[in-house]
Formats: sequence, C-alpha cells, structure tokens
Amino acid sequence: MRQVIKTLLRSIVPIISIVIPILTTFTLIETTNNSQFSKDIYALKVDFRNVSFYNFVQPQRDFWQWSRNLTLEDSGLSEIYTFGLRGYCKGYIDQFTDDYTTTYCSGINTTYDQMNPESIWYQDIYDIGDQNPLNQNQTWFLKFPLHVPNFTGAYYKRSLKISYYGILVGDILSAIASVIYIIRFINPFYLQGPLIQAIGSLVSIFSLIAFLAGGGVATKLFADTKLGFKRGSGIYRILGTWGSTKFWLFLWFAISLQVVMLFWIIIMGCLVDDTEEYLIRVDDAQKKRARKKRKATDPFDLEKQEFSFPKEKKKSDSKGKKNSKSSYK
Repeated sequence: MRQVIKTLLRSIVPIISIVIPILTTFTLIETTNNSQFSKDIYALKVDFRNVSFYNFVQPQRDFWQWSRNLTLEDSGLSEIYTFGLRGYCKGYIDQFTDDYTTTYCSGINTTYDQMNPESIWYQDIYDIGDQNPLNQNQTWFLKFPLHVPNFTGAYYKRSLKISYYGILVGDILSAIASVIYIIRFINPFYLQGPLIQAIGSLVSIFSLIAFLAGGGVATKLFADTKLGFKRGSGIYRILGTWGSTKFWLFLWFAISLQVVMLFWIIIMGCLVDDTEEYLIRVDDAQKKRARKKRKATDPFDLEKQEFSFPKEKKKSDSKGKKNSKSSYK
C-alpha cells in the first residue's frame, strides 16, 4: 500500500510534464496547413462578409462610384481570414452547413512582414487583377477602424514575435523538463540528487516565465485587435472576433498545468519526508494489528501461552528453594 501511494504521488509530475508541451505545440502549429485539425486552431478571425467598401476604400470622393457597387467576390478578398502566431488561412462559410472551408493556408512564414494582415488584404485585391475596378488606379487605400492596431507598425510585429518565440521557448524548455522528470520516474536511481532536482525545477520555472510572456502578449494583442474591429463594425461592418476556443484553451490550460506542476513539486519537496514517515508508521501499525489478530485466533499460540505459565512458576519455585537453602546455611 505504501509503495502504491508513493508511486502515484511520484507519477503526477511526469504525466503533467508530458501534456504541457503537447498542448503548446498545437498552438504553434495552428493555421499553418489545411488539415481538418490545425485549420481550426487560430487566435483571431476577421469576417468580411458584410464589409462596407464605401467606407473601407478611401478616399470616398474619388472612388465612391466603384466602391459603392463593389462585391466581395470582385474585390479579391475572401469571406473569412483566420490568423495564428506564424500563419494564416482564408476561406468561406458554407451557406447551408455554416461550416468554415479554407481555400488557402500560408504555412509557417519566414518573416513577420508576410504575417501583416494589411499586406495580405492588399495583395489579395491586387491578385484579382482588372476584375476589381480599383486596380485600374493607384491612389486608393484601405482605411481600418480607428482603434485597430497599426498592422504595419512596430508594435504589431514586435508583439507577434514575443508571442511566438515566448511560447516556442517555453515549449522547448517544458519538453526538456519532461525528459528529466520521466527518466527520474522510470529509474529512481538515475538522475537523482538535489542538483538534478534543482535543474528540473529551474527549467520548469523558466518555461513558465516564457509561457506567461508569450501568452500574455498574444492575449493583449488580439484582444486589442478584436476590440478595434468591434468599435468600427457599425461603419466598416468588418467583424473581428476571438479565435477558436481550441487555441486559447490549449494555451492557457498548458500555462495553468505548468503552475500546478510547480506547486506540486514544491509540496512534494517539503512533505516527502513527513509523508514517508507517516506511511511507514501506518504500515507498522497495520502489521502489529495483524499479528495481534493472528495470535488471538491461532490455537498454537494459545497452547504456548498456557504452557508458559507453569514454566514461570517452576522457575520461581526454584528461586524460592535456593533462597531458603542459602538462609539455612
């Protein structure tokens, strides 16, 4: 019983350490390919289905005759754009099933200039060619809601880099810590000692710091972007929403597990000796009770007890005779 409880307590940290890098890896893969699983993991969704080109295309006085009657299909823009930390997808919503179908996914881009939503939308408009009458002119530009972050500015690019590399570094460190914890669990006599335990704990702490930095910046960045589109949705009718539940669930659940694992390591480090002593005492008490119960019900033990009394009496009689003999002398 004692060994089973001890094994269960020791197995909690390795199990959690395996789950954490798996979840964070999903947030890094996200919308980098067109697979059914990864395309549904994204941080931000932008919906152009009801866009008002009259307000979106500027200046109005020069292009209102084109922008007023421009359709989404002729513009070159897709209905839906989903953005992750290092890739994006675009597609449309099925009118009958309301499912999101992707027509293109970027893969993992090498530069963050390619992850700039504004550049992506400009490029899609240019790629449609003369089907979009705006391409016959070069003086138009797209105007975004006032509170949407400047996609071409340093803040957006810097925030994306911190988010991606923060989660990536945390993912690598958590994988290293997982290897240490698994080896220690499989072979208790290998990688032992306070130094190895301290290294594993430090790696987990640095991993948590990286996760908090990357996850916190990503949450702030996409929250500001979503809020900016929401405030301008009445005029521009461009809807920006949080990404899929999977992305944010995987990210913050992994961070929460990292915190729980560190607390568990601290608790186990402080209480392992007390727990060991307690389990030993419980085990000894159970053995004593079992011995008493066995003696109370074993007929051979009862016979031994019966024959032991006369022997003691005989010994006491011999002592009495010896004493009387000595007194007689």
